Parts: sequence; structure tokens; C-alpha cells
Amino acid sequence: MDQKLTDSIQQYLDSAPADRNLVEGATIVLKLTHNRILFQNMIRKPEAFADKILYELTKYQRMRLDKQTADGVIKLDALVTPAVQQLLNEALVIDSDDDVSTEAKVAKGKRADHDSLPANVQALWDNSKSIYFKIKELYNQLKAMENAPACDRYEFLKQLKELDETYRDNFRLYDGYDANIPQPYDGEDFEDVVTDPAEVAKKVSAARKYLSVNKAKLAGLKDSDAAAYATLLAKVQERFDYLVGIGNSIDATQIAELTVLGVKTSPELENHEDQAAE
Repeated sequence: MDQKLTDSIQQYLDSAPADRNLVEGATIVLKLTHNRILFQNMIRKPEAFADKILYELTKYQRMRLDKQTADGVIKLDALVTPAVQQLLNEALVIDSDDDVSTEAKVAKGKRADHDSLPANVQALWDNSKSIYFKIKELYNQLKAMENAPACDRYEFLKQLKELDETYRDNFRLYDGYDANIPQPYDGEDFEDVVTDPAEVAKKVSAARKYLSVNKAKLAGLKDSDAAAYATLLAKVQERFDYLVGIGNSIDATQIAELTVLGVKTSPELENHEDQAAE
């Protein structure tokens, strides 16, 4: 991926609207889309296409900052969509007699002791109902965009993946809640110790988002600012260790990306180093 092109896009997006060179923006769009007809229309009437230029560059930049290529989005699609389709087909927690309904008419998976659970644990169930319908909405939206370019689908796929993970995390905590057993915790200190199931769910979601958002930033610092890279790497490592420590799954693609960036993702390696230190 051409970092200079990524920097050019970001510079354009960061500029005030009045300072943007629309012809330059249109030229960048051409480099990204190879659509010469669109380019010719843009440079004939740049002002009329200012919003279109901004939209196209913003759309592509989301992918580039996440180090995603078109092939990467296709792989993400192949990973996320079947898993979500299975979730919706099985109606793991809620089902509806009407596809347009916003209220669950049949509840599946609710614990027999639900009404006696603490309010924050019951909230995991209630919050996941709205997440379920958002997952269903995004899934159907992506089905309607089946033939759209990867850059158009990427943001929706990314949201769908995050919601699917949050949904599953919520119910792992909900199903596993036992008042007699404290929530697992691995001792890292990026936040205060959390044992409340609802708060653990929030912390898990925050850790996943932190990894996703900071991968590109970490890659940018790796060869340019050793001190800032080391500081950010330590924070990313803490989030990764936390997720693994409480049993959350992390997909193989992300593990591979984090490994390249310097994150220790191998338990065997970490155990070996701990023994050597002792």
C-alpha cells in the first residue's frame, strides 16, 4: 500500500474546505478508482463534485488507515458474513415472527433464573436485543450491496464484525454468570479491576476497539518514532493480553497483523520468557 498516497488523502481530508484543491482531490480519486469518466466529470465542474470527492476519499481512507486492501475486505467478508448468517438462522437469543418487527416475540436462550439475576446481568440480555436487530439490519444491507465495490462494503462489514463480537461476548458473560464465582481477570492494569459482568462486557468491547483503532497508528510509529512506538505497543499488548486472559477469541488475521507489529501473541513464547526472567 502506497503510504504517500495515504498521506495525500489524509492531508486533503484534514484541510479546511476552502483550502482544498478540488482538481488535486479528483486526481487522487482517479488513482484510487481508475474511473476516468468520473474523473473527467469532476474536473469539468469541480465545485459541483466537491462532496463526491470528499465522500470517495473518506471511504477509501477508512480502509487504508486500517491497512485493508480489497482482497482483505473480501477475506473479512468471507469470515464475518457466514458467521452472522448462522447466528441469525439459529436465532441464538431472539426470534421474530415478522421480519420488520422491532420487538422480539420469541425469546430463546434466556436463563430460567433470569428474573433473579442482578440487574446488570439482566442488562446484558436486554442490551443484546438491540444489538441483534442492528446486526440483522447491517446483514440485510450488505446483502443488498452484494455487487458493490469492497470500499463501499468495508465500513458496514467492520461494524458488523464488531457488533457480532460484542453480542457473543455479552452472552458468554450472561450464560456464564455465577454469583459464587468471581469473573476471571488476568492482572493487567490498563483500567481498574472489573468483576461486574456488564462492566466486563464494556471493557472487552473497549479493548477490541483499541486494538482495531491503533493498529495503523502503531505501524506508522514503528519506523519513525521508537519511543512513541514502545509506549503504544505496551498499551496494545495490555489489551491483547486482557482479551486472551479472559478467554475471548481473536481472529487469526488480526493476530497475524499484531504479531508483525511486535505484539507477543504466542503463549508459549511468553511462558518461555517468563521462565527465563525467573
